Amino acid sequence: MQEDKKSLEVSYGVENDELPKNVEVPITEESGQEDQMPKGLMAQIEYMKSKGMTNTPEFKEKMIELEDMLGIKYINPFETNEADIFEDKLKQMSYSDMQKMARKVGVNPLLDRLALKNLLRKEFVGYNRNNRRNIMPSSGKTMTVPKDHPDYDKIQKILRGF
Repeated sequence: MQEDKKSLEVSYGVENDELPKNVEVPITEESGQEDQMPKGLMAQIEYMKSKGMTNTPEFKEKMIELEDMLGIKYINPFETNEADIFEDKLKQMSYSDMQKMARKVGVNPLLDRLALKNLLRKEFVGYNRNNRRNIMPSSGKTMTVPKDHPDYDKIQKILRGF
């Protein structure tokens, strides 16, 4: 029965064996091989996560692009699920911008600047406790669907992003 099931990646419909096919590896004189960035936003984010490049400006840009496509700024009062991105925004905010965000989040906006900044950080952590990095599920989550399931093709199409 196990042969009749197909394991699909929940991570936006990317199959596990698809990621390595997207990566082209040109030869270099330094190490003999050098990885090249795959095509596609999701593949690039996965690649950067696998290489430990999550603290780079390029990774932040990719995550901002992904959050824009998913509309996170419309459903999250902090306009992001990423702590690094929120911290960058918080550093650039004026006092009145922080007060507007505090009203939007539902906390006291009449604190001094430092206390308000700390309160917004605390609220961000509390609000995103279960959301943080959930827009990009880890590659360990899989779903098996029996091939004889009546909606197998429909489910596969949804998981692969049409």
